[in-house]
Amino acid sequence: MTTPEGRRLVVGHVGADVPCELILAAGAVPVRVTGDPGSGTEAADRYLEGAVDGQARSQLERLLDGTYEALDLLLVGTDGEASTRLFYTLRAIEREFPGRHHLPAAHVVDLLHLPHRTSAVYNRARLSALRELLEQWSGGPIPDTAIRSAIADLNASRRLLAGLAGQRAARPPRLSGSALLGLVGVALSDATVDHHELVRARPERPGPRIVLTGTDHDHPRVYELLEATGATIVGEDHQWGSAHVTQTVDEVADPLDALADRVQQGPPSTRKSGIAERAEYCAALAEDLEADGVVAAVRRGDDGPRWDLPRQREAVEARGIPFLALPPYDYADPDGTLDVDAFKRFVARLPQAVAP
Repeated sequence: MTTPEGRRLVVGHVGADVPCELILAAGAVPVRVTGDPGSGTEAADRYLEGAVDGQARSQLERLLDGTYEALDLLLVGTDGEASTRLFYTLRAIEREFPGRHHLPAAHVVDLLHLPHRTSAVYNRARLSALRELLEQWSGGPIPDTAIRSAIADLNASRRLLAGLAGQRAARPPRLSGSALLGLVGVALSDATVDHHELVRARPERPGPRIVLTGTDHDHPRVYELLEATGATIVGEDHQWGSAHVTQTVDEVADPLDALADRVQQGPPSTRKSGIAERAEYCAALAEDLEADGVVAAVRRGDDGPRWDLPRQREAVEARGIPFLALPPYDYADPDGTLDVDAFKRFVARLPQAVAP
């Protein structure tokens, strides 16, 4: 669908819960709103105090500085406290300082994750309301056929990315973790990207194989800093990596039911699983990927993952895999605050991954 100015509706989205399938089915352009490590958050800090996760502060900064001025609408998921605070801050800015900033209209996408029937019913109602919202903004109905087509398109993109994840998990790897994370971000902003050319043989990466846990990463900078040591991040347990490429949506069921199911299904996360389950998942993932080590990187202000670390260490080391928890780093300055030297010392003690 097009705006009154004759261009396609542009819809930004924050958080893993927002279903891009509905945005695409509305004929709109989905744009994933991310932070930008190292760019500063001076304007955002006037509205969000420093205790808030730096990723959310950076997202707000980019919304305020005009990076996303093309957005007509912004959908914010509630899959984390920082995203929720971002949404309410945007609402407060528009209420208290109307017209001061060119901000898109913000709407919350409130979905539940616990594996209960009541959560599924609630989510179905919320997705139906989101469909109606997008119909109002796009100026026309969104038929089930359009949603099914968008589901099929995004599933195809995920399967291609899964092929890339297979290259990353190969022994030895033929793709870096930072490259895969960047491609996931592209797919979430443009589902029409053709990844076929990317699914091809690449030079081998012979360094140690690392599984990353802890914070969600919406930007590849931390991956780049760690992989500059010669290691390769072959897997992770956060929402923007392996979980995104492996979890498709049912193409046969009622489309809204299928989208609701995807929210409740998938790998364990802080939103729907206990510490023990998440620790076991991390350890099993490291074992399946034949990781030489597991590393936890947690941002300052993102306190939830720290509760997992003791149990994760126990589960990982019980499988004979070394575990390192890095000191918390600052999202706004990963180059200066991520303890890469500690990572280098850890990697130096690991066996080098060698092709069979």
